Formats: sequence, C-alpha cells, structure tokens
Amino acid sequence: MYHVAICDDEVVFIDKISELLQQYAKREKLIFQFHTFTDPSSLQDEITDGSVFDIYLLDVEMPDTDGFSLAKQIKSTQPLAPVLFLTSHIEMSREGYKVDALRYVSKLSLEEELTEALDAALEEAEKSEKSILPLHTTMISSGFRMMKFYTCKGLCAIWKFTPPARE
Repeated sequence: MYHVAICDDEVVFIDKISELLQQYAKREKLIFQFHTFTDPSSLQDEITDGSVFDIYLLDVEMPDTDGFSLAKQIKSTQPLAPVLFLTSHIEMSREGYKVDALRYVSKLSLEEELTEALDAALEEAEKSEKSILPLHTTMISSGFRMMKFYTCKGLCAIWKFTPPARE
C-alpha cells in the first residue's frame, strides 16, 4: 500500500487528482491510501508529528505556505521522498530544482501528464524503500530499552526507540 499526500487549496483539483489516482491504481493493480489536505499547515503539522508518505503531490500556489516551502520541510525529514508539483504556472519550475522536485504536472493537462509522473514517483519510492538499511541495534539506558539506527545511504539517520517493558 502506498500512502499519498495530496495538498491543494482547491477541492476541485483534489477531487480530480484523487479520481485519476484511483484509476491509475486500478489499472496498475496497486493500493493507494489518500491523505488530502486543503490547508498546507495541516500537512506541515502531520509531518512535524512524524507522519511520512510515499508520494507527495503539492500545489505550488497556496495561501500562507507555498508548495516549495512545504517541499523543503518534507525533504528535511525524507530527502528521498518523491515530490510532484501541481501547477498552472510551469514558468515557476526553476524553484522546484532547489527542493529536488521529481516532476511538474500541469493542472491544465493532468490526465496526460499524471500517469508518467506517478510511474516515476513509484520508481523513486521503491528506490527509497530499498535504500533504508538497518545498521545495528544498541541497548541504551536512558529510559528506553532499545534503539535502532537506520541510514538512507548516508543522507539521513532515523532513530527508532522502543519504550521499556512494563513490569
């Protein structure tokens, strides 16, 4: 199952993208779980709380927080996460290079462009999943019983703590 975050301040586009993703998933025999956000701060809160998604589809122009700022936050915790920008303004695509966007998808030609972008995003998501390798498990005594350290090809570190057993 792939968890897909869709963030766009226009509900009509969220509905259209969700419909196209459902068609894609059916055709490719995949399971997608959609997490939709009409307010970028809601997605920011989810990310801050530790939520991660396999693919991010972000509108470029939104009130308060633009898609580029949101992508920077995503990439700070998930550097390999595929980010697809949704926009009516392709001329803004240069900004996407600064946050390592995988694709720009024009809202004016969603049906034509989204399939190829999803193919690329799924390929990147698979690479990302395979690049997380456990290195070792270590016991520590600071209130946690076990710590696991993972790395993403040297790009990030993930510490996973297991709370002590209740007696």
